[in-house]
Amino acid sequence: MHKKCFCCFLSEEEQSKARNKGEKNKNKDYPWEIYTSKELLGATNNFHQDHKIGEGGFGSVYWGRTSKGVEIAVKRLKTMTAKTEMEFAVEVEVLGRVRHKNLLGLRGFYAGGDERLIVYDFMPNQSLLTHLHGHLSSNCLLDWPKRINIAIGAAEGLAYLHHEANPHIIHRDIKASNVLLDLEFQAKVADFGFAKLRPEGVYLLSSHEKELAYIT
Repeated sequence: MHKKCFCCFLSEEEQSKARNKGEKNKNKDYPWEIYTSKELLGATNNFHQDHKIGEGGFGSVYWGRTSKGVEIAVKRLKTMTAKTEMEFAVEVEVLGRVRHKNLLGLRGFYAGGDERLIVYDFMPNQSLLTHLHGHLSSNCLLDWPKRINIAIGAAEGLAYLHHEANPHIIHRDIKASNVLLDLEFQAKVADFGFAKLRPEGVYLLSSHEKELAYIT
């Protein structure tokens, strides 16, 4: 596994040291924050059901607010398995190395015992799927100019991954539910658990589980 993935498997003591270092030099060495379990439990009201904003095969996503008043989204992975561990490591690895206006921002993570939590920027307008086919579709606010802008934004995010990120990154799971929308309906490509790095050849997961129509 790539050397940057070491952060996902640190002991509590090592995470504490890395966290302290990250606070001092966050932008240079640690673009993300290593959260404590207490912080994220507090932000999500102990992962209360009322805070749940999404659920899938990977686990659940919760809305939260930090002690500083920042809105966040916290992905809580399901029962820990080798596959779950890999998906967690890949997502933190990929999002920790990229920065683009059309990619979902990683704020940090927590890894302790069997608990794996990933913290992202909160997207108030949920996913593209929600507006096209979900519970918001009946009063969809997506006129054609917005739809075109979302398509262009998602394409620009993918183009960055394919051509500008170093090494290049293939997402491999692009679909409407993985295109999130911010307050201004700007597209943010999300969910990098199946991503593959090139040319270093980090082949971590089988591609058979992806939806073939959306692989890119």
